[in-house]
Amino acid sequence: MVARMKKLFAPFVLFLFYFSSHAAVSSKPWQGARPAHRFSVGTLAGIGITGAFGGPTLLANAGFVIMPEGLVPDMNNQLLIEIEAGPQFLPGSVLMPFSGHVRWDFHYDDFWTFYALGGIGGVIKDSSYASQWELFPRFGVGAFWHFFVNFSFRAELSHEFVGLGVAFRI
Repeated sequence: MVARMKKLFAPFVLFLFYFSSHAAVSSKPWQGARPAHRFSVGTLAGIGITGAFGGPTLLANAGFVIMPEGLVPDMNNQLLIEIEAGPQFLPGSVLMPFSGHVRWDFHYDDFWTFYALGGIGGVIKDSSYASQWELFPRFGVGAFWHFFVNFSFRAELSHEFVGLGVAFRI
Protein backbone atom coordinates (compact mmCIF):
# COMPACT_ATOMS: atom_id res chain seq x y z
CA MET A 1 0.00 0.00 0.00
CA VAL A 2 2.82 2.42 0.90
CA ALA A 3 4.68 1.63 -2.34
CA ARG A 4 1.53 2.40 -4.34
CA MET A 5 1.07 5.70 -2.51
CA LYS A 6 4.69 6.64 -3.26
CA LYS A 7 4.11 5.97 -6.98
CA LEU A 8 1.06 8.25 -6.96
CA PHE A 9 2.70 10.94 -4.84
CA ALA A 10 5.53 11.81 -7.27
CA PRO A 11 3.28 12.64 -10.28
CA PHE A 12 0.97 14.61 -7.98
CA VAL A 13 3.88 16.70 -6.65
CA LEU A 14 5.15 17.33 -10.20
CA PHE A 15 1.65 18.39 -11.25
CA LEU A 16 1.43 20.88 -8.36
CA PHE A 17 4.96 22.15 -8.96
CA TYR A 18 4.25 22.84 -12.64
CA PHE A 19 1.12 24.83 -11.95
CA SER A 20 2.33 26.54 -8.77
CA SER A 21 5.57 27.66 -10.42
CA HIS A 22 3.37 30.14 -12.30
CA ALA A 23 1.57 31.44 -9.20
CA ALA A 24 -0.85 34.25 -10.00
CA VAL A 25 -0.39 37.73 -8.54
CA SER A 26 -3.39 40.02 -8.18
CA SER A 27 -3.55 43.20 -10.28
CA LYS A 28 -5.77 46.26 -10.63
CA PRO A 29 -9.32 45.16 -11.63
CA TRP A 30 -9.93 45.03 -15.39
CA GLN A 31 -6.42 46.43 -16.09
CA GLY A 32 -3.95 43.59 -15.45
CA ALA A 33 -1.47 42.02 -17.81
CA ARG A 34 -2.99 40.19 -20.76
CA PRO A 35 -2.79 36.40 -20.58
CA ALA A 36 -0.03 34.97 -22.77
CA HIS A 37 -1.86 31.79 -23.73
CA ARG A 38 -3.25 31.25 -27.24
CA PHE A 39 -5.25 28.05 -26.65
CA SER A 40 -7.49 26.65 -23.96
CA VAL A 41 -8.94 23.18 -23.55
CA GLY A 42 -11.22 21.74 -20.93
CA THR A 43 -14.31 19.86 -19.98
CA LEU A 44 -17.66 20.74 -18.46
CA ALA A 45 -20.13 18.47 -16.68
CA GLY A 46 -23.69 19.48 -15.92
CA ILE A 47 -27.29 19.37 -17.03
CA GLY A 48 -28.08 19.71 -20.72
CA ILE A 49 -31.55 20.70 -21.88
CA THR A 50 -32.91 19.54 -25.22
CA GLY A 51 -36.52 20.47 -25.91
CA ALA A 52 -38.51 19.57 -22.80
CA PHE A 53 -35.93 17.06 -21.55
CA GLY A 54 -32.86 17.49 -19.42
CA GLY A 55 -30.11 15.05 -18.59
CA PRO A 56 -26.49 14.67 -17.51
CA THR A 57 -24.13 16.14 -20.10
CA LEU A 58 -20.36 16.04 -20.52
CA LEU A 59 -18.83 18.60 -22.89
CA ALA A 60 -15.25 18.86 -24.12
CA ASN A 61 -14.17 22.27 -25.36
CA ALA A 62 -11.27 23.90 -27.13
CA GLY A 63 -10.69 27.59 -27.76
CA PHE A 64 -8.27 29.68 -29.80
CA VAL A 65 -7.54 33.38 -29.21
CA ILE A 66 -8.48 35.38 -32.32
CA MET A 67 -8.15 38.90 -30.82
CA PRO A 68 -5.68 39.12 -27.92
CA GLU A 69 -6.40 42.85 -27.47
CA GLY A 70 -10.20 42.42 -27.43
CA LEU A 71 -12.76 45.02 -28.51
CA VAL A 72 -12.58 47.42 -25.55
CA PRO A 73 -9.20 49.20 -25.47
CA ASP A 74 -9.37 50.35 -21.82
CA MET A 75 -10.15 46.89 -20.45
CA ASN A 76 -8.24 43.64 -20.26
CA ASN A 77 -10.39 41.57 -22.64
CA GLN A 78 -9.90 39.16 -25.52
CA LEU A 79 -11.93 37.21 -28.07
CA LEU A 80 -11.68 33.47 -28.62
CA ILE A 81 -13.35 31.13 -31.06
CA GLU A 82 -14.45 28.01 -29.20
CA ILE A 83 -16.06 24.66 -29.97
CA GLU A 84 -17.85 22.37 -27.53
CA ALA A 85 -19.31 18.90 -28.00
CA GLY A 86 -20.14 15.81 -25.97
CA PRO A 87 -22.80 13.32 -24.98
CA GLN A 88 -26.09 14.11 -23.28
CA PHE A 89 -27.79 11.19 -21.56
CA LEU A 90 -31.57 10.99 -21.61
CA PRO A 91 -33.70 8.00 -20.61
CA GLY A 92 -33.28 5.46 -23.42
CA SER A 93 -31.17 7.74 -25.60
CA VAL A 94 -27.84 9.50 -25.98
CA LEU A 95 -27.80 12.82 -27.82
CA MET A 96 -24.80 14.81 -29.05
CA PRO A 97 -25.00 18.56 -28.32
CA PHE A 98 -22.40 20.76 -30.03
CA SER A 99 -21.57 24.44 -30.33
CA GLY A 100 -19.36 26.77 -32.31
CA HIS A 101 -19.23 30.25 -30.82
CA VAL A 102 -17.19 33.32 -29.99
CA ARG A 103 -16.23 33.70 -26.33
CA TRP A 104 -15.51 37.21 -25.09
CA ASP A 105 -13.34 37.09 -21.97
CA PHE A 106 -13.20 39.99 -19.51
CA HIS A 107 -10.24 39.57 -17.15
CA TYR A 108 -11.17 41.09 -13.80
CA ASP A 109 -7.83 40.25 -12.16
CA ASP A 110 -5.33 37.41 -12.15
CA PHE A 111 -7.83 35.13 -10.40
CA TRP A 112 -11.17 35.84 -12.13
CA THR A 113 -12.28 35.99 -15.75
CA PHE A 114 -15.91 36.54 -16.70
CA TYR A 115 -17.15 35.78 -20.20
CA ALA A 116 -20.07 35.96 -22.58
CA LEU A 117 -20.53 33.66 -25.55
CA GLY A 118 -22.60 33.73 -28.68
CA GLY A 119 -22.79 31.54 -31.74
CA ILE A 120 -24.54 28.51 -33.14
CA GLY A 121 -25.42 25.43 -31.14
CA GLY A 122 -27.12 22.24 -32.05
CA VAL A 123 -27.88 18.68 -31.16
CA ILE A 124 -27.74 15.43 -33.10
CA LYS A 125 -30.58 13.17 -32.06
CA ASP A 126 -30.47 9.39 -32.45
CA SER A 127 -33.04 7.01 -33.93
CA SER A 128 -35.35 7.19 -30.91
CA TYR A 129 -35.74 10.86 -31.81
CA ALA A 130 -36.11 10.27 -35.57
CA SER A 131 -32.38 10.77 -36.39
CA GLN A 132 -32.47 14.50 -36.79
CA TRP A 133 -30.28 17.56 -36.37
CA GLU A 134 -31.39 20.68 -34.62
CA LEU A 135 -29.65 24.08 -34.89
CA PHE A 136 -30.28 27.15 -32.76
CA PRO A 137 -28.58 30.38 -31.68
CA ARG A 138 -26.48 29.91 -28.55
CA PHE A 139 -25.84 32.58 -25.93
CA GLY A 140 -24.49 32.24 -22.44
CA VAL A 141 -22.34 33.61 -19.63
CA GLY A 142 -19.70 32.11 -17.40
CA ALA A 143 -16.67 32.56 -15.23
CA PHE A 144 -13.20 31.13 -14.71
CA TRP A 145 -11.51 30.98 -11.32
CA HIS A 146 -7.80 30.70 -12.07
CA PHE A 147 -6.54 28.34 -9.39
CA PHE A 148 -3.12 28.45 -11.04
CA VAL A 149 -2.14 30.38 -14.16
CA ASN A 150 -2.50 27.30 -16.39
CA PHE A 151 -5.39 25.60 -14.54
CA SER A 152 -8.84 27.06 -13.92
CA PHE A 153 -12.23 26.02 -12.65
CA ARG A 154 -15.05 27.03 -14.98
CA ALA A 155 -18.80 27.61 -14.61
CA GLU A 156 -21.19 28.18 -17.51
CA LEU A 157 -24.88 29.03 -17.85
CA SER A 158 -26.75 29.12 -21.14
CA HIS A 159 -30.24 28.34 -22.44
CA GLU A 160 -29.38 24.68 -23.04
CA PHE A 161 -26.64 23.93 -20.49
CA VAL A 162 -25.67 24.56 -16.86
CA GLY A 163 -22.36 23.13 -15.77
CA LEU A 164 -19.04 23.20 -13.95
CA GLY A 165 -15.67 22.07 -15.16
CA VAL A 166 -11.96 22.65 -15.56
CA ALA A 167 -9.88 24.44 -18.17
CA PHE A 168 -6.21 24.36 -19.09
CA ARG A 169 -4.40 27.25 -20.79
CA ILE A 170 -1.81 26.26 -23.32
